[in-house]
Amino acid sequence: MSREITDKKMLIGELSRISGFSKDTLRYYEKLGIIKGVGRKNNSYREYGYETLKILEVIHVGKDLGFTLVEIKKFIGEIFYNDPEMKRMRVILKAKLSDIDKQIDELHRLKARLNIMLEEHKPHLRNKAE
Repeated sequence: MSREITDKKMLIGELSRISGFSKDTLRYYEKLGIIKGVGRKNNSYREYGYETLKILEVIHVGKDLGFTLVEIKKFIGEIFYNDPEMKRMRVILKAKLSDIDKQIDELHRLKARLNIMLEEHKPHLRNKAE
């Protein structure tokens, strides 16, 4: 990737357009400390760097995989700042898989209970002669 692209600064409108997140969502993520502006222009507009786009990509993927914003914030710190080999990320992903397996098991139990209830409460077939 060229240095020109990675050094490019953008305002929130451009960041919103490129990332697919609304301006309000981006402001919310900044308030939560998930993303950060890299500076301000003379007119006080906040500027964002290329790294912010990479973080937003991780947020998109994380949300698609069912992670909460709190979980996403934790692993963004690991990915971008603390763990270049992503060892911690593997631990987080394995824990999420375990949580999903538990949810699937619970849904299977719920489905079985509902099927039993449906079987127990089948309307009796009426005799056509009645």
